[in-house]
This record gives sequence, structure tokens and C-alpha cells, in this order.
Amino acid sequence: MIDYCLPQQSIADGLGKTFHSMLLMQLPDHQGVNLGIFDAVHNYGKPMPLPQLITSLQIHPSKAFLIQRLMRILINSGFFTTKNINNDDYEVEYFLTDSSMLLLKNNPLSMTPFVLLSLDPV
Repeated sequence: MIDYCLPQQSIADGLGKTFHSMLLMQLPDHQGVNLGIFDAVHNYGKPMPLPQLITSLQIHPSKAFLIQRLMRILINSGFFTTKNINNDDYEVEYFLTDSSMLLLKNNPLSMTPFVLLSLDPV
């Protein structure tokens, strides 16, 4: 059983970041949820390098460069943090933040249905 227990302040911060992202930027967290980025990094069980993330998402190789761009936006939005590997700016590992825990599909407090509903056509 995975523990999704988060402190109340982390839940409040995560909700704030999710709503801010949805209202102002709209697409990054929506695309992250659609592609399963949050769940892929969580299921990896440790910090996830970009090549493994791209492989796990099963996207066409011609679009792989777009994942790095999307991840930069998600990092700046506070949904991920990074750690450089071997002091190389191009080789990083991605960590989930408390805010991104609210975008996991199996989390009982998941905002995923709301994020998908808010941007999908009716």
C-alpha cells in the first residue's frame, strides 16, 4: 500500500499550484496528466532520468525533444524538482514534489479528473 499522506500545508500548496497552472497556463499540467508523466515518475520508484521517462511514455521518437521542454515548464511550475547527474546540465533526474502527488491517478486526493475535465471539450 502506497502512503499518500501529505501535510495539510503541502495539500494547500499543491492545490494552489494546480489551480494556478490550470487557470493561467492551462496546458502543461494537463499534458503531463494526459501523457502519464506524474505516474511514470512515481512508479519508477526513484529519481527518473529523461531517457527512461521518454521510453516509459511510449511516444514517437520524433516528439521526444518536446518532453524535455514540457518537463522544464513543469519544473518551473513547481510540479517537479531535478538533480544533475555528473554535474551535467543535460543529464538530470526528475523528482515529484508534494504538488505533483495530487496529480497521481491512484491518490485518493487526486486532482487528475478535475484537470482533465477543465480542458476537455464538452
